[in-house]
Amino acid sequence: MSAEMLPLLKFVKYAGLLLFAAGAAVTFLGREQRLRQRAAYFGAAPGYMATWGGGMLMVGAYGHALFSGWIVVSFLLITAVVNAVMWSAARAERRSPGLGLVSLVAMVASVGLMVFRPF
Repeated sequence: MSAEMLPLLKFVKYAGLLLFAAGAAVTFLGREQRLRQRAAYFGAAPGYMATWGGGMLMVGAYGHALFSGWIVVSFLLITAVVNAVMWSAARAERRSPGLGLVSLVAMVASVGLMVFRPF
């Protein structure tokens, strides 16, 4: 992959991350069930796919090992968040501020791992 593509990959990854975070926030904070479902299905889910699609392409472009600790842990955290978002959006009674807070912490930790690559 050429070096000219890296800014585009970064843009796709970060735009996907913003879309994912916005969709997750509306899913956990929204009051109307239909709005929460749309945010999860049309915001968080495509944002998750863009984040990880762009991330996997960036792993190849930068030559990182796919099973580096920071990649595996980040993947597990962000996958747990998307599952919590979808689970919460499925039924109105599953709206939980506590689950939203745990998901926020997991998302911030995942982004921190993506940025700082500590291990």
